[in-house]
Amino acid sequence: MAKNEDGEVELVLGSKVLMGVFFLGAVLLGLSFLMGYVVGKGAAPVLTAQQAPREKTEPVAAITSPPVVEVTKVDAEPIKTAPQADVDSVPKEAEPAKVEPAKVDTRKADSEKAEKEQAEQAKAARARDEKAKADKAVAAKAKQESAKQEKAKLEREQKAKAEQAKTDKAKADKAQAEHAKADKGKAKAEPVKQAQGPAKGRSYLQLSATSKDEAESLANLLRSRGFTSLTAQIPEKPTLYRVLVGPIAPADAGRTRADLKAKSFAGADEAIIKAF
Repeated sequence: MAKNEDGEVELVLGSKVLMGVFFLGAVLLGLSFLMGYVVGKGAAPVLTAQQAPREKTEPVAAITSPPVVEVTKVDAEPIKTAPQADVDSVPKEAEPAKVEPAKVDTRKADSEKAEKEQAEQAKAARARDEKAKADKAVAAKAKQESAKQEKAKLEREQKAKAEQAKTDKAKADKAQAEHAKADKGKAKAEPVKQAQGPAKGRSYLQLSATSKDEAESLANLLRSRGFTSLTAQIPEKPTLYRVLVGPIAPADAGRTRADLKAKSFAGADEAIIKAF
């Protein structure tokens, strides 16, 4: 049997089938009428001769003529009535025959009902699945929107932190440059007297090797920052002068490099130990 989208059964009947159903219904109606007629005829009561209705006779009074003075009373004989028939002798009406209802095959109707219930259950299940799918899609979209907002917020915070760090670094660099400039100007204005030269047998930390003027300026800056510093000419290269910090013990070289780096001196990490 064909089913539509809603799961309902569709029956297609041709003209021959319809005519057959019509004639079958007409035959069944005719049989029902005939059976009713036969049963009704058999159940009708039959009256006997004794049960026939009788006419009642009334006594007739004697009519006398008016001139007669004497009136003779005539006793009327009682009218004998027919003996009453025995009630038990009257035949009882025949009971109508019981007509058993025709048995209807309900299997087809039950099957159609079961199919209809199954179709409704399937339709309800599809509706629940579609609703669950829609709810899931809405939840996923909301979660995606929330994640997107959180990501945008995190990016804004990171950008703000980067801008703040950049601003702080720029301020620190500017302050350091101004401080270095002030220290350099102070060192030029008030040169500190350095030692005559490196002591023999002692070790120094060489910070750089440059021209005489730059070497003396850097040495003065180091002395203004609290370091013991001096310059020494390189015999192999008379135009170059070493900028030395010390004397120091070789074991203190790492700590001295860290102090120089903390005071923002360039080349502190590459400073080498020079023994004289």
